[in-house]
Amino acid sequence: AREPGGAASDPLQVDAILRRELYLPGLAVALVGRDEVLWARAFGYRDALRREKSYHPTDYPHVLTFSLNYSVPFKAENKAVNFLLGGWQLSTVNTYSSGARLFPTTSNPLPYFNLGLRPNVVSSNVRSTISMSEYDPNDPTKNTYLLRSAFANPGPGELSNAARALETRGPGRLDESFSFMKQTKIGERFTTQLRVEMQNPLNRVVFGNPITDFTNAAFGRIAS
Repeated sequence: AREPGGAASDPLQVDAILRRELYLPGLAVALVGRDEVLWARAFGYRDALRREKSYHPTDYPHVLTFSLNYSVPFKAENKAVNFLLGGWQLSTVNTYSSGARLFPTTSNPLPYFNLGLRPNVVSSNVRSTISMSEYDPNDPTKNTYLLRSAFANPGPGELSNAARALETRGPGRLDESFSFMKQTKIGERFTTQLRVEMQNPLNRVVFGNPITDFTNAAFGRIAS
């Protein structure tokens, strides 16, 4: 029980935040007059504006980040052995996250106000069957992430039928780093430190997002 006026001290504290981000295309959507609304209904422009609502580019639904620091418990009677093997610390920082949202674009020849043009999605299967473990940017048979055949340019004077962001995401990220550190006191005034740090010690290949410009011949491929 806690005494009145005392402060609680919990050994474990967990904070959880549920966040959903929504990208709004701008205030111009809400500032249309009666004639513009009638025109929008006639040509389906209102549906196009609804498709402009999308996820934020920094939307990552799954992110796991943790760090560990372990001090090796070692102490020997022999000073020389204690100097060599005592005082070591092991540390690791790891981050794992789902891929980023993909925002396809194409050339925009529309003569009237719009928020950019995207290619039409003509197939529900936009992702290739090549897994990231098999992906090879130098092999033409294994370097396709998005299927170009699943997209097509809108007709003249038409807006895209696709949402701003695809449901398919880019490659996930796996990032680890490890370090070994030894601190040794020399007398009462000096402390020496030996540190070894390793980035990506498991030699993971971390791919970037595929090219999402439909006018680019390498659309759907990962270039970095």
